[in-house]
Order: sequence, then C-alpha cells, then structure tokens
Amino acid sequence: VPTVLNWYGAAHTVYVSGSFNEWRHRVRLSPVGPNHFNVTLALPPGIHFLKFIVNEEWKNSSDMATAPDDDGNLVNYIRVDNVGGALSGLQELGLESALSNSPPGQYSSVVPEHLYQSHRPPAPGHHHSSKSNNPPTLPPHLSQVLLNHSHDPNSGLPVPNHVVLNHLFACSIRNGVMAIASTTRYRKK
Repeated sequence: VPTVLNWYGAAHTVYVSGSFNEWRHRVRLSPVGPNHFNVTLALPPGIHFLKFIVNEEWKNSSDMATAPDDDGNLVNYIRVDNVGGALSGLQELGLESALSNSPPGQYSSVVPEHLYQSHRPPAPGHHHSSKSNNPPTLPPHLSQVLLNHSHDPNSGLPVPNHVVLNHLFACSIRNGVMAIASTTRYRKK
C-alpha cells in the first residue's frame, strides 16, 4: 500500500527506518518545501514502527502517533490498512493532485489497544499488599555470604559465588566496631 511519511522541521538530511525494513536500512526523504521532507513507501498492511534520522540524530515526529516498542523505546507508529494508505486527508487539504494515483483511505487517531498492554497496572487480584506480614524469602544463593561463614585462618577463603561479587557487606556494630567487607574477583579466582 503506498504510504507517505512526512517530516516537518529544519534539517539538512532526513532518513526514516523502521520495522518495515527490520531497522536495517535508511530511506532518504526528499525535500518538498522549506522545512518539509517526505517519501512514499510501499508498505504491507499492518502496524509499522518507525523513527526518523534527522541530521544523523534519531528523532520522533511530533506529527505522528508515538508508542513504546517491544524494547520500551519510544517510536512513531503508523497503521496501514488493506484498502488505502496513509494518504487520507490530502483531498481535504487540496494536495491530492501531487498524489493522484493514491487510493483513498479512512484513518483515525485512536491508539491501538495492544500498544497499551505494557503500561497497564496489574489486575486487582494480582497485586501485592503493602501491609504484608512477612518479608519475601531470601534467594538461597544470597545466604552464602562470606561474612557469615567461619573459616580456618590458615586456609584461603572459598571462591565467592558470582552473585555476591562487587558487593559491599557490613555487619552490625558490636563493641563500637563495625566490620565491612568487599568482594571482588582477582584474576579468575
């Protein structure tokens, strides 16, 4: 389906990349007028995420809808239907002559429901109460802290578990003394 993507704003070069080309290629937008660039792409029907590269900097268009992608990054998106492209509204603006062989379409500014799924609060029966009686249990690998073990002073310390490396440990103050330890890996030990 032929789809027009527009960028409005001062720029020297504008490209677009998105889920329609698996974010692998940049498609250059052509200057149409002062501070206006566009490109017509043949996109398959569906929802496509995209981002503009303006003067070598990734940006979102404020003229298009935005939503988080699967990685949580904020991107623009466009919904392309089977009939028509993203060209509706041009007839009302009197711009259909430049794109006369584009089929008419019907579009809305309603955000698709599946884009909200990652931002919904959990269902009422699935939330944790802040007034819980018991704290959560400690994972077993975190209970093996070097400070909690007695060891023979003539032998070396055991190899620390990978989950306790790069941590600072502190024991409670006894007789005015507070014991502090730090675990780091020395070479491959």
